[in-house]
Amino acid sequence: MMLAERIERDDPAAPLLVAAAARLVPAGYGSDVERARTAAREVLRPLARRVLTELLAASGTARRAVPDRALEHGSPSAARRAVTGPDRPRSAPPQETAEIHGRIFDDVAHPLTGVSVFITSTASGDLVSSTATGPDGTFVLTSPVGARVVLTAAVHGYAACASTLVVGRGQHTELVLARSRRPLRVRVVTAGGDSAPGVAVMAVDPRGVVAGQSITDARGRVSLLGLRDGVYTVAAATDPPVARRHHLGGADIETLLRVGE
Repeated sequence: MMLAERIERDDPAAPLLVAAAARLVPAGYGSDVERARTAAREVLRPLARRVLTELLAASGTARRAVPDRALEHGSPSAARRAVTGPDRPRSAPPQETAEIHGRIFDDVAHPLTGVSVFITSTASGDLVSSTATGPDGTFVLTSPVGARVVLTAAVHGYAACASTLVVGRGQHTELVLARSRRPLRVRVVTAGGDSAPGVAVMAVDPRGVVAGQSITDARGRVSLLGLRDGVYTVAAATDPPVARRHHLGGADIETLLRVGE
């Protein structure tokens, strides 16, 4: 095997070393590869030093003397690391974000203000963004494009609403919150305070519509279900009839209807 071929096989800096060794062979190194390689490096050292210094200056590295150990490496990147230290990991490119525009209404199409709106990641459950609706019920949230999130809206007096979506550019969404519904508990008693079983009880809303009705049990109690928070006239079909106004919402209390009051 020729000396040039052996150097090319064994040394990563082969192209320059072969060229230098080809000039050194007639000088009497014969087939002594190691001696030819050492001599070639000595020939190349001044040139390599100058090239490395110029490369480092061009890349923004402060101009400095290139140590000999930098010339022991067979590639420019390895030599550069010997001078400047290990490469710093590249930072990830900033993730593109998008705005989610939306509006919150109640179940009679009125915009709701002060509603807490937030999105959480379906992958991790972490909070991504949060805000509150303005006077016109609108909100704006920010999230990475393509993220799968759960959009949740909640405010006192209304049932919370949640929706899963994949974030895209120019996204707009609308949510409707229904008023919380709870049982209206009523107890009917006689003038003497005894329970009045089997009495028809009804709740009438401000428009005069019967929103719920039922019959008292053996203890004179009844629960009218499915009512929205609001003001009702609660009436019992006793003799004589008895009625009183009741505000449903907030604390869950029982309305007492006493015959004769």
